[in-house]
Amino acid sequence: SEDPIRPEQIGVFVRDVERYRDALGRIFPRFGIDYFLDERRSVLAHPRVRLLLGALDVLLSSWRRSSVVSLLRNPLLGIAPAHVDLLENLSLEFGRDFERWYDSSDWEIYALPDRSRFTGVAGEVVQDPIELLDPDRPRDEAASRDGDEDDGPEVDEPMRERRPRSAADANERQRLDEIRRRVLLPLRRLERTWLSESWTGRLAADSLETLLREWVPELSAAAYEGVGGSGWDPAWDARVDEAMGTLLHELGDLWSDVPTQPEEVARSLREGLLVLRLGVTPMRQGQVLVADVQRSRVTGIRAAIIGGVNDGVFPRTVSDDP
Repeated sequence: SEDPIRPEQIGVFVRDVERYRDALGRIFPRFGIDYFLDERRSVLAHPRVRLLLGALDVLLSSWRRSSVVSLLRNPLLGIAPAHVDLLENLSLEFGRDFERWYDSSDWEIYALPDRSRFTGVAGEVVQDPIELLDPDRPRDEAASRDGDEDDGPEVDEPMRERRPRSAADANERQRLDEIRRRVLLPLRRLERTWLSESWTGRLAADSLETLLREWVPELSAAAYEGVGGSGWDPAWDARVDEAMGTLLHELGDLWSDVPTQPEEVARSLREGLLVLRLGVTPMRQGQVLVADVQRSRVTGIRAAIIGGVNDGVFPRTVSDDP
């Protein structure tokens, strides 16, 4: 008798795998069918690619707040979302933006200066301007626009007291400064050296690769927590990492002796990564193959299911026009 057909001997062939992705993701798991999509995937969604493009975007935007915050939100940097939110809010509240992001000094963000409502040239407290304009006006009326609400403290009281810096405040400020120093200062050093020494394409590519290694020495499952999707795939990550290294090396070879600017390197890398599509991990035993009928080359299939058969679509009508 003939041996039973195993799952890996079953192939589902369609013209465009991408169009069936959502349906396969809903239906096959519902019936407990493990499957493998034989396709080439874009690398743009990979966190390491986003990290490289995010760093270049910070440089091209002259350290605009939105670009910096987007970079800090990359999950591979390991920064808690709450800390990024707090850093963004504080930068908005205290006007930290552009070159202040890579300021090597501490961010003094909790100390508010003592100041009185109005002071004279020598620093003495003077009268309320309303009283100066209308000395006969009652004090309570001068202090309140409506007459029934107090508009503020007495003249001789500080308008805002200095808030004591608690241990929690100091720890939080130190944590935020550590984030800035660990991520942003290395990027600033790269930018300053790049522009001052007129790097060639080779030196720029090598330095960008070194920066990525400094930020994320080794990828792991823990680094992918919160990324979403199917989680960490070591094989897919290795393919993306190898492809990025190859692209940087090719850029270095192409411009080995040519002085480059960040704008040129960013444009070339973005275009290269945009069209870069890689094959996914080979299928395992017990998986049904779902493949593109034009691209995939398979062997050992005993049962083939053809999806999307429609007149003029599959098989596709060949046009007589040149």
